[in-house]
Amino acid sequence: MASTTIYSHDLRLLVCSNCGAPLEAQVAGGIVRCQYCQASHHVGRRDERRDLQEARQASRFRSEVERVQHLRTQDHKPRLLPGELSPLVRQGRIVDGAQEEANRRWLAWRQQVQAGANITVEERFFHLTLLLARTYDGRRSRAVLEDAVELCHDPRHRHILRCEVARDAARAGDPVAARDWLRVCTERADELEMDSAFRIASAHLTIAERKLGEVAVILGAEGGDMPIHDAYDAEASLLRGHASELAGDVTSAASQLEIDMLREPRLIEAMQEVVNRDTGASLCPRAFPLAFDNAWRNVKSALLPPPAPSLWPVILLWMPVLLGSAIITLAITGAFGSHPAIVVNAIVHPLIWLVLLPLIFALLLSSRRKAAKALRDRGIYTYARVGSSGAPVSPTGSMVTLPTANVFVEILLDDRVLPTAASTSLMSGPVAPGCYPCFVDPSRPETVRLQLTSLAPVPFRQAFS
Repeated sequence: MASTTIYSHDLRLLVCSNCGAPLEAQVAGGIVRCQYCQASHHVGRRDERRDLQEARQASRFRSEVERVQHLRTQDHKPRLLPGELSPLVRQGRIVDGAQEEANRRWLAWRQQVQAGANITVEERFFHLTLLLARTYDGRRSRAVLEDAVELCHDPRHRHILRCEVARDAARAGDPVAARDWLRVCTERADELEMDSAFRIASAHLTIAERKLGEVAVILGAEGGDMPIHDAYDAEASLLRGHASELAGDVTSAASQLEIDMLREPRLIEAMQEVVNRDTGASLCPRAFPLAFDNAWRNVKSALLPPPAPSLWPVILLWMPVLLGSAIITLAITGAFGSHPAIVVNAIVHPLIWLVLLPLIFALLLSSRRKAAKALRDRGIYTYARVGSSGAPVSPTGSMVTLPTANVFVEILLDDRVLPTAASTSLMSGPVAPGCYPCFVDPSRPETVRLQLTSLAPVPFRQAFS
């Protein structure tokens, strides 16, 4: 059965280097005229021989167990965007108003890559291609991806871009085209992002073919069963849930999604991004809203400041009072001697403790209570983007003293980005960069409370500035 959609492998869609419009060409190549700007282009033959040869090469690991173990060593390392893209991107998508600048840069970098630019330029081009493809409609998205496939020199880039086309083909209900595109990709890659891209596309393909039981084999039955690159974690979770939902078990799908969100709080926002990106036939249309609401309810409950301070500041407040009172009583009763100087000193010094130290503690306690009240009154729930963290920390084995890591944070409030920093106690680390739920007073972002660690099964631990 031949594929008839715009994702057909027999159809060749490239990009006009003059205006950036989709350009339909023959697989064999030839002279092509852009129907938008009338520019003529000489296009060579599509040549997939080198990638087909690499796809057939065996993994350097003797067994699948060894390969998966190697992939696990690469996990929890996010896809880092080149610095040149930072002004154009927020929360994994091109910001409003930056589309024209992104298009301009893409065409400029495309020209440089076509002329044989170094890997640094190609890396920028690759990342911007993925971002732009998710903002375009089907035909233009397909053209941007295939054009980049033919221009990129790095086999890793070509592999991931082809997997994106295969994913889109499966999402469009064209499993034939999806298989044709995956045929040129490496099935058992030794690099995690390549392997994850292939797994995601394959999972979409099995869903399109209604082979729902194979999704758990490809992605694992639960989060953590299979190493998945951070860039694909959210989509992998949604695909597992979508298979359960299509099988008729919406409750189980929602429960598993919620578990994944609370296990890895950055996935709450990341899943929302995937759902928003896939307009039309979204993943988990019934299960995701249930899981999202339940997860946020748990996060809000954990992040909301308590109505009253804990007991230990009160204890510390009264300790100098009790100690000073005891010393004065002993001095008056003659326990330290009867000399007037001794009695006076024994009374004056505790008076300092009785007045100054309680005053200091009272001020600190009052400030803490005011900050907590202001946070409860004016605070809003949003997301904090954790850009980096301190050096990795290890478990101490102590239930009292926990290691500390510094986390550098940007609070996202509408169009504003408020920089701050937090210090958090962790059982292990470092904190993975990503977007995490937070509770913050917009007028005092330094009071941010972050949901950095799981709510279950271990006790929830908060991060304060």
